[in-house]
Amino acid sequence: LRWVNYLRPGLKKSLFTKQEETILLSLHSMLGN
Repeated sequence: LRWVNYLRPGLKKSLFTKQEETILLSLHSMLGN
């Protein structure tokens, strides 16, 4: 938590957008885990 709260305060903490989810699923199908 220290890293998230103090060293990277601007880090996005919300859910993925539909566009981000599509990109993640596409890359996961290409590359795997």
